[in-house]
Amino acid sequence: MKYLKTLLLALTLSASTSFAAVLVTVEQVGADVVFSFSGSLFFLGEPDGSGVNAEVGETQFLSYNGMYDTHASGVLLTTGLWTTVTTLGGFPSGDSFSFSSTSVDAPLGYSSGSPLSGTATFANKDLVSDMGFTPGDSGSFSGGGNTINFTVVPEPSTWATLAGVAMLGLACWRRKTKV
Repeated sequence: MKYLKTLLLALTLSASTSFAAVLVTVEQVGADVVFSFSGSLFFLGEPDGSGVNAEVGETQFLSYNGMYDTHASGVLLTTGLWTTVTTLGGFPSGDSFSFSSTSVDAPLGYSSGSPLSGTATFANKDLVSDMGFTPGDSGSFSGGGNTINFTVVPEPSTWATLAGVAMLGLACWRRKTKV
């Protein structure tokens, strides 16, 4: 029992505290790359700036669609692989949101725990060759009470290939069981 209590205490102390989470999905949609995000943030901020732009880079993502607040603490990549390629010129819609190793931004007047959602579209960009993402990757950034999980969705052609392989495997299995 003594060891169980020690183990539970160690797990409790080593676990990172997360008050809120945002899910970012990255996918190729036709000729464009689209970032979709939704969730909520633990946020204590002051008015910081404004803008209408979107950008992706090494350990950062931003989608500003007007005024935003900055949270003093940033987030760090804890699992997975994020791009090391900087891509400018995206088109944001929905709420302003960004994260980097130095800050987390939300819409002006954002109330901690409120819903947050939006998209950023990078026209005529390829997920792999232009933006440096690997389809199927996933991971998370953590810091300041926030966790930002991300998933890079495989292209539809990848899903079609996987479905074809599964169907071939099923056909072989059925043929083997009939013999």
